[in-house]
Amino acid sequence: MEFEGSEIHGDPTARKQKLRYEGDQYTPQWVRNTGQAKEGFCDTCEPGKWLQLKNSAFWYHKQFFHGISSVSGKVFSDPVQTRQMEQDDIEGLCHQCNEWIPISNHKRQNSMLWYRHAHKCHIYHKPKTQGQGSNRSSFSAGQPLPVFPDAHSTTQNGANESMGTPNNYDLNNTTRG
Repeated sequence: MEFEGSEIHGDPTARKQKLRYEGDQYTPQWVRNTGQAKEGFCDTCEPGKWLQLKNSAFWYHKQFFHGISSVSGKVFSDPVQTRQMEQDDIEGLCHQCNEWIPISNHKRQNSMLWYRHAHKCHIYHKPKTQGQGSNRSSFSAGQPLPVFPDAHSTTQNGANESMGTPNNYDLNNTTRG
């Protein structure tokens, strides 16, 4: 979707934003406002719409309505195979875990159930961003991060006592466990 100047639907405060990398379908190309009121424009919708960035409305919408991964910036992989179940339920076979996952049912006729599974299960490598220069982005998804053994301790149930996060959280941001 192309817009004249910085005016989107009559909004002169909208400004173009750099994508993380070429082909990024997740990052909003257009934003408006700042701080708590900052919004991103979903150009995947017809017509497009503004969604708040601070409260994760944009993140939720792009991932679970359009099926676009916030990690890879690409559309989630489709099921390898689908099958019809009772009451118009449809299941899909996941390429990652090789399990049958609900795609839609009599209550949800869209693919949100599949997208929620894909977000948790599928492994996506985070592409290198344009103009990498900070230390934070100097590690690629395939490279392990340095280990600092005294940084935290782990409880028996896998929780990190200092952060309250599970110890299987991937710091390379390739998957969530």
